[in-house]
Amino acid sequence: SGAKNLTISGFKIDNQSYDIKRQIDGKEITNCIFLSGFDNLSHFMMEIAPKSLLLPNIIQTQPEIKNIATSNLVPKKWIDYSVQIAESIESSDFNLNTIQFNSEKAIRFTNLVIITSVTHRGENKKYRMAVEEARNFSKQMKVNSSSMSFEDPYIIYLSRKYASHRRTLNQKNLIKIVKKIYPDFKFILAEKIYEMSMQDQAKLIFNANLVVEEGGGSTGFTSNLIRKGVPYVCITTTQRSNATSSVYLAGLGNYAAWVFGDPVGKLTESPVIDNDIQVNEVDFENLLKRLSLFLQKKIPAPSLQS
Repeated sequence: SGAKNLTISGFKIDNQSYDIKRQIDGKEITNCIFLSGFDNLSHFMMEIAPKSLLLPNIIQTQPEIKNIATSNLVPKKWIDYSVQIAESIESSDFNLNTIQFNSEKAIRFTNLVIITSVTHRGENKKYRMAVEEARNFSKQMKVNSSSMSFEDPYIIYLSRKYASHRRTLNQKNLIKIVKKIYPDFKFILAEKIYEMSMQDQAKLIFNANLVVEEGGGSTGFTSNLIRKGVPYVCITTTQRSNATSSVYLAGLGNYAAWVFGDPVGKLTESPVIDNDIQVNEVDFENLLKRLSLFLQKKIPAPSLQS
């Protein structure tokens, strides 16, 4: 409609037509690598973060590349953490600047490098994963998170108490069950772990002896940090298929003890907002009793065979 606006019309996704009208940003971003996404850490860690392993190859072949471009929906510390993981592998500083752009505007780019998604859904709707890249990134996350400061064994419970949806309504009772079955372990309730630095979050999760997570926006991050033989309990809702998380976990060679909670109240019609859930406490307690065999009686945990 004019030099300051961009209109895209007449295209379809899943047989639904879309028209997009965006104001064009006056600035132009040049010589950059596109590492973006949206404000969901789980998807970022599964789909975006392992792309950073290709940064040294790009810089070597295209020395004019000086920037990383990302939407302002993505917290800068996620980008910084991903780059730091790749830099620690190469033992070098990539000297890349991060430029965040307005996600609601049309952006002009010159010399833009885009890396294929590491985990994605193909045209046949099956999930696919670049396993080698994801495993290498996860391995380096673990190397960087090893810490001697955690001397006493502990359990971490990753809570969604302050999330906007999909909260576990009987969380207090579940916590009581955990403490009852594991009285000799220190218990850490992480209600706002997202306020910590990425590195501190990673260390706290990686060095735990049991991880219980109310699954959601951080599951992809947690999955990368589960140590071999450490039980991982993931509480989620029956409203979700959890296909992406399952594929990603399996690709890493890990697995979770899934605990499904039933949605409470009238089901939402939103594709991204879920009901709060109620977990069967008897089933939860029985599961933790079985897992206690690996922790308290030192029985080796089973491993996935490829």
